[in-house]
Amino acid sequence: MGNVHSSSSSSDVLPVDDSVYWLKCAKGTIAVFSLGSTRFMKVARGRNSEGTCVWKVFLTQEDSSVYEPYRKELFRIRDALVNAPNCCTVKKIYTIERRIIQVTPKWAVLIRPFQKQTLCDRLSTRPFIVQQEKIWYIYQLFKAIAQCQKANVCHGDLKSQNVLLTSSNWLQITDFAPYKPTYLPHDNPSSFTFFFDTSRHQHCYLAPERFLSSVDYENIHKEKGDEWLFGSLQPSMDLFAVGCVVYELLHDSGKPPFSYGELCLYQRMSSSDAASFLERYLLVDRFPSSSPNFSSFPSPRGVLNVTLWCEEVAKTFQFLRIFRLLQDIAAQFRPLLKLLLNRDPSLRVSAQQVLDGSVLHFPKVLDAFFSYLNAFRPKEITTSQSLEGFEQSQMAFHLEPDDVIAKLKRDEKSIWERLTECEESRPYAILFISLITANIRVLRSVPAKIVSFSREISPVVSFPWLVRLNLKHNRPFIQDAMNMLVKLASLCGPVVSTERVLPYLVCCLSEVDAQVRASAVYSITELLRPIEPATFEDSLVFIDYLLPELASYIWIPSSMLSDKRHPCPTHVLLAVATNLGDIAETAYRFHVVGRNLRNGVADDEISGAENISGGEILLRHMITFLNVKSDWRLRAVFFESLPICVQKNSFDVKPLLQQVTLLELEPCRFTRLTLFLVQGLHDFEELVVIHAIHCIIVLVETGVLGRNEMLELLEDTLPFLSHPNEWIRVTVVELLIVLDSCWSLADVHCRLLPLVRPYLQDSSLLRLNNKLVVLTCLKSPIPRDVWKKVTEMSPEQTEALHLFLGKEWKF
Repeated sequence: MGNVHSSSSSSDVLPVDDSVYWLKCAKGTIAVFSLGSTRFMKVARGRNSEGTCVWKVFLTQEDSSVYEPYRKELFRIRDALVNAPNCCTVKKIYTIERRIIQVTPKWAVLIRPFQKQTLCDRLSTRPFIVQQEKIWYIYQLFKAIAQCQKANVCHGDLKSQNVLLTSSNWLQITDFAPYKPTYLPHDNPSSFTFFFDTSRHQHCYLAPERFLSSVDYENIHKEKGDEWLFGSLQPSMDLFAVGCVVYELLHDSGKPPFSYGELCLYQRMSSSDAASFLERYLLVDRFPSSSPNFSSFPSPRGVLNVTLWCEEVAKTFQFLRIFRLLQDIAAQFRPLLKLLLNRDPSLRVSAQQVLDGSVLHFPKVLDAFFSYLNAFRPKEITTSQSLEGFEQSQMAFHLEPDDVIAKLKRDEKSIWERLTECEESRPYAILFISLITANIRVLRSVPAKIVSFSREISPVVSFPWLVRLNLKHNRPFIQDAMNMLVKLASLCGPVVSTERVLPYLVCCLSEVDAQVRASAVYSITELLRPIEPATFEDSLVFIDYLLPELASYIWIPSSMLSDKRHPCPTHVLLAVATNLGDIAETAYRFHVVGRNLRNGVADDEISGAENISGGEILLRHMITFLNVKSDWRLRAVFFESLPICVQKNSFDVKPLLQQVTLLELEPCRFTRLTLFLVQGLHDFEELVVIHAIHCIIVLVETGVLGRNEMLELLEDTLPFLSHPNEWIRVTVVELLIVLDSCWSLADVHCRLLPLVRPYLQDSSLLRLNNKLVVLTCLKSPIPRDVWKKVTEMSPEQTEALHLFLGKEWKF
């Protein structure tokens, strides 16, 4: 089992470096770099006079006539999809007969245009995809499949690795695979691994009907031959793969729904079991908050056939696993995935039906935006073909970046009207943000070219009037781009502004033209002014990123003008001075919000900690930091972060507030949580003590620590009112003020004040709600040298001191 491949595969295995070496010898090839290698194909990135392309090197057999049908089918697909905007097909094939590349007669080379990023790569790279981009990708994916179905073309190997994405969010499907088998034996994993599992992750996007038993596979193949094996693709098979890609795009894990083994099990279900599976487990809306009922789970008692019982158990657990597939998917996409992932091919809807809104309603604005954005994608230049349609040029017509910005500026009014006509379409401004950011860094720098040209002609003669003229005509392109970015970002969330727009505006600070740099300062100020950070990491954008970058760009880098750093132009300094007040106010607001989020006192809707058990998991790992005696900063950060993990609504804190037993003796007077706090109060580093007391303050304010827990902690906290460190005394007084505001008047007079009065000069103090009054009434602190001697005493000396002072020693 697992040792037999299709008849079209080769037994020879050559290293990818060998094929890459011969590709470098090809006429017109500038550079070739390996992108990976499998037994089936070698993949490389090549660059020649027509641009960058992908070379797929296939190891052929001696009989080249076997591959002629595949070559013709690839050309048919190329010609049929020549006007399909969402399909990227093979443009050239170097075959053995043509001998265009002088290599050994063992290789055939497929060439297609190169795109840097695939959907699989994009899912795991920052900035992460937002919901509107996901819907836009799904819309384009169904557009691509509809274009294929209209041209009578099937893909055969659709997966996230074969979905290309440009920097402007235009999607294309590629690597059409008519040369890969339509059907595979489900009990022979080597065939699947050889042809389809290029990532070696066992992820399977193939439709269940493509897997047959070995007996049926051999019989049908023997009867119908390779024409059945390689020419029986159906559109419904591609739709199942689309469902897997859509699931991978929508699910938080970023993984497809099936592995090879799970899909084979799904395929082997009987029709009744498959129908029952769809009705009971994929209709998640019937029980959205509960798991399926397995009351009919088979019991092993009284079972005569153990094998059948094991199969039933495996099937039941597989149902449970697949049931969980759609639990994390938004409800609006579940009906679509239920149809696309259906085991019955006849129940899968066509791509055009999905686009028409029969299952999923796409925003109406996407139809208009698709037609508009299609004008900005690279257009292929079709040259004259050979008699057999053998070659097609790889050259493409690209709209110049300056022309892109100019067209967007001309159409700005109509674009804004479409985006703001309803609340649903506003976040789709990110589509135009991506288009602008894809072009803003490559706008033509004509002034620099003119200066260089004038110096080459003569070091004395210059053309300042010509430079000023070109500055006048080229400066607005960057300024228009920045203005449109700020305006469009106001329709999106704060994450889009900080992660998608801000880096490009900061990049504009490095421009040579002072007017552009000044405009960038104004744009950055306007962009960040209305933003409210949602997480602590967002609040650090000023400290960790913007302010250092702004300070560095006050000077022009030496690589631009000369060997020395040049002072910033007056125009840029004036822009910074004008906006400095707004920048400082926004930075302070970010700092305050971030501090509240980190201390755990922000609202639950802002902090996002409600109904999340991640704090409990973090706390288990954070406890280990208390044992690090060599670095007091770690222990201080622990108490600074502890309130975030044990917020009242974050998880069940009751186990932390139960009394514990130490060394199997009598129960300790402390709970698990207060044990951590007492350990911080007894720390030898005074800054750790301050953080521990401040942690207690936050826990009291958030309601985590009740009255009983605080009464136990006060026995270890109040002695710090006599500590020689003024910071510690002030922090303890702040704790008393919080307790005075949280406790009832009876608790303050009967429980709190009797514990505090031994440390007060004036015992007539009735309230602890004034910081200055309490500090004034405190007794003089213990001198530092006395405190040091007392804290350094051994346990025996401490016990003797207690006996000498006539106090009862409590162990």
